[in-house]
Amino acid sequence: MNDRDIKSISRIIVHIENIVEYMKPIRSLNDFNQNNLIVDAVVFNLSQIGEISKFRASSRFKEMSKHIP
Repeated sequence: MNDRDIKSISRIIVHIENIVEYMKPIRSLNDFNQNNLIVDAVVFNLSQIGEISKFRASSRFKEMSKHIP
């Protein structure tokens, strides 16, 4: 794993931590669906995770991580 992969994983972890923090007050799917700010924040962070996974992670790292959906 190279420095770029380590930075990518670190950024992904930050986005995951953001999502966990945003979801703390949510108790149900209905709560989630009624709070547009939280929906937008979670969707944004998920999008960032997808972008990092697709475009920033090296091919070698992706090959080593095929078991992760």
